[in-house]
Amino acid sequence: MTEYIQSKFKTTRIVDGKLRKVIVDIFGGIINKNPTKDELKELKPYIGNFWNYVKNLPAKEKKEYLLGFIRYFHFKEKRVPTCYDFTNNLKYPSFNIYINVFGSWNDAIREAGLNLFRNCTDEELLDYPIKFYEENGKPPTERDFNNNPKYPNSGLYLRRFGWQKALKIIGLGVDSMVRRGIIDTNQQKGRLGELFVIDHFEEIGAIDKAGENCKNSYDGICPKGYNYDVKTSKYHGLWDFHLTNINIDEIEWFYLLAFNSDYTELLYAWRAPAIDFIEDIEKGRRLQIGINSDWKRNLENMKEYLITERIKPIFERWLTNIKNQDNSKESIVKNAREKIFKVHMIKDNMTDILRRRYELMMGFIETLSSEDDPAKLCISNNWY
Repeated sequence: MTEYIQSKFKTTRIVDGKLRKVIVDIFGGIINKNPTKDELKELKPYIGNFWNYVKNLPAKEKKEYLLGFIRYFHFKEKRVPTCYDFTNNLKYPSFNIYINVFGSWNDAIREAGLNLFRNCTDEELLDYPIKFYEENGKPPTERDFNNNPKYPNSGLYLRRFGWQKALKIIGLGVDSMVRRGIIDTNQQKGRLGELFVIDHFEEIGAIDKAGENCKNSYDGICPKGYNYDVKTSKYHGLWDFHLTNINIDEIEWFYLLAFNSDYTELLYAWRAPAIDFIEDIEKGRRLQIGINSDWKRNLENMKEYLITERIKPIFERWLTNIKNQDNSKESIVKNAREKIFKVHMIKDNMTDILRRRYELMMGFIETLSSEDDPAKLCISNNWY
């Protein structure tokens, strides 16, 4: 824990009915009623914790003054403060003040010397998303780890692994959750259909352009080289496929997967050229397929695009796999920590391999210093 050195300031207060110079702490509480001139000499005037008082300080002094509140909180509460501790709390400067001065809450925490994560090993970093899952019953998002001193900033994961890759390593990524039948978020619901299409192409190969790259403008490239996009919808009197996040000029085919209301049954799957729907897309950026003929797009006129029988066996296998898995929180956490252990073992093995290679190379270099023919030495030492 960072050592806390109490901040002291000078100000005037009424003490025993008289106006006196006193020494106060960072909150304005009197800590010395009768200071000497020497004690007052080195102290700065007390300015309070409101932005109107703080903003006119020189930049360096302003930072140090604000950091004093963070350090005090850490000293007093025995934990790193979150941004919520400094929100609507009259005792401390507003969280927004720190954003204005430092750029982000976590940057302020780091400058206060309370960054507890910068020396974390890869294995330690990977364990924090698991802890989040244990506490919240869902994988974390980048937002969950930003401005939250309880966890490392997502930027640290981006630099070490990539956010989605870090979750994938420990089995908490979107694909892992969907494969387990956990489809609570919109991202998981959308990825469900994408995985079925990828599995449909599995034997002949396709390029998955979604997955870790969730912001790509289309989902994949099929074996014949055309760009495709997958949309899923559950039934609410019709199937509604939103197309607001795509670039229609880049997409040649749509895969549309229609489920029942709780995703336990695949009712229809359609494969259609995007050009056939260009009018619908330009009007409302959505495709709507209804049950009866009142809808321009309905089950009858969509028959030419049906591929339900191709996708349904893949869906049925998914359901079977879900039934055979233990999806309890305890099982998912145990599985995630086992994956971290495997990462640790692989790193240890790689370290041994590199060390042995280094030793061999150094031995080879020493041998080359002799008067023997280098070419013969390469052959005799198997360096070829």
